[in-house]
Amino acid sequence: MGTQILSPILSLAVSELSRAGGAEIAAGQAFALMGIISAISSVAFGRLNGRIPIRQILIIACIGTGLLYLPPIFATSAGPINNFYRYDRLFYGGIITSSNSLVG
Repeated sequence: MGTQILSPILSLAVSELSRAGGAEIAAGQAFALMGIISAISSVAFGRLNGRIPIRQILIIACIGTGLLYLPPIFATSAGPINNFYRYDRLFYGGIITSSNSLVG
């Protein structure tokens, strides 16, 4: 739930760093792709839960997500920010799936 606080900040960052017009479109594309990638990676990590222990998947996903939150700090345009957050959602799908499995 803590990662959802990123949503309003990402929109502001993309609009500030966007050199050309269409910052709204860039932010919308970022959110749409982040959701799609998160859904696809959740399915992929869900299939791995039977072969790899849930806690190990959760640790790997948390480390990957944490490491991919750092590079956008140094971005100078909207493109790299969108790319890093797309890759971040690959790991975020593992967090969702593993944490739901542990709670269940």
